Amino acid sequence: MRLKVTAQLNSPALQRPEALREALEPVVAEAAFDVERDIKEQMREPKSGRTYHRGAIVRRASGTTRALGLRERKTAGGRPLAVAGFNFHRASAPGEAPAIDLGEVINSYTTQVDGLRASVSSSFALAALLEGGTRKMAARPAAAPAAERARESFPGKVNEAVKGVL
Repeated sequence: MRLKVTAQLNSPALQRPEALREALEPVVAEAAFDVERDIKEQMREPKSGRTYHRGAIVRRASGTTRALGLRERKTAGGRPLAVAGFNFHRASAPGEAPAIDLGEVINSYTTQVDGLRASVSSSFALAALLEGGTRKMAARPAAAPAAERARESFPGKVNEAVKGVL
């Protein structure tokens, strides 16, 4: 004996899938842009790693700089420069999001949205190394915590969008 069951669903969402798609596309896009914003906000937060200087602040040497007792050094062309100070950078500690140094990592994060598909990615290879760590450096994750926070709120936003269609 063979049993055949037929079910018919009368949901408006199933009768008009284009309406469901139109309702969900902005939710997907908003979630992706939220992840990108969260990553960048984490990177902008104050860090607690070590502080070190990142090069000298130099000025053209003159009688005034010599009178102040500033150290001097010569350029490759032989021009004298006075060292007026140093630029400092505070690195991130292990487990913190990466600190902004030159801005290459934070500026490399972009979001692409195509209908119900969205991705947040970095075009800078160092971002992946910072995210996962290496043998010599502990991980400084930014994308994974941001995605996890977005994952918690995403189902509620989807439910609201679907209720709007129904």
